[in-house]
Amino acid sequence: MKPRFLLLSMLILWGTATEKTQSHLYGQIPWVTNIRNNQQEAPFRTAFLYKTFTFATNHPDTVRFVVYAKIANDLLQFFVKDTLYCAQYELTVAIRNTDGESVTSEIRRGTILTQDFAATNARDRFTREKVAFDLSPGTYTLFVEILDRETKRPVRTKEKIQLPDYFSEPLTTTELFFFHRDSKDSLATKEYFPEFPAVRPPSDSSFWVQFYLHSTTLPSRVQLRQTILNHDKQPIFSDSLFIPLEANIQPVRLRLNQPLPFGRYTLRIEIIGDKTTRELSSPFYVRWKKHPTSLMNLNQ
Repeated sequence: MKPRFLLLSMLILWGTATEKTQSHLYGQIPWVTNIRNNQQEAPFRTAFLYKTFTFATNHPDTVRFVVYAKIANDLLQFFVKDTLYCAQYELTVAIRNTDGESVTSEIRRGTILTQDFAATNARDRFTREKVAFDLSPGTYTLFVEILDRETKRPVRTKEKIQLPDYFSEPLTTTELFFFHRDSKDSLATKEYFPEFPAVRPPSDSSFWVQFYLHSTTLPSRVQLRQTILNHDKQPIFSDSLFIPLEANIQPVRLRLNQPLPFGRYTLRIEIIGDKTTRELSSPFYVRWKKHPTSLMNLNQ
């Protein structure tokens, strides 16, 4: 039997802390508090992570709200089934309005099977789940729970979310969405799972970023200024291009294959329209997958 009680207690405390943050990406990763104190911990030691993403739909009064969840093997209690090790979980995602009334919810049940006992304790082997809802713009409370069906022990968290009206202004954007693309994948049609935390191995050239532009004036075009800042907030790469806007909802995907040494970076994108300027920024890392983020210098 694994020592689950301490781990689960820590995760519940982390979940409570997410209610106090506003950033969707950082608010859903337990190491935000330490980052803000300049004491970064390795996010790869966490056993349950989730990230939300929103974008507009073809209906002006509807927003697509997506929850991406990652469940590490080590969070769950495995048992022997025939010749395999088996674990079962139940993921619940629920939305309530400002009056506390239930708006929608979904439950996902899954089973993990492995022949390798060591894999049952792995914290770098994740099962991925995606849950999506179409909601009206406004303020809601998001509830997320992962239940180990063997031990019946839940890990719960909640946070307030604000779904914007993307067509309330001539030009709006979503947040940045980092992902890895296999060379065999079709960039135009494949749906990708985000990387969170956003980590790119040093020799990886398949690292991309995506966001959506929403425009009420067509046809048009915008200018994109892409800048990569190092840990000291100094620009080390910049580029500029023009993108024609031919649809009210238009995805933009940029490849981040610049040769970068080991370290922490910030991607900043400026979107310049006829009368509107938007700016997006988000951190990402260049390092080996299991390397702790506290080591900012490879020589350490």
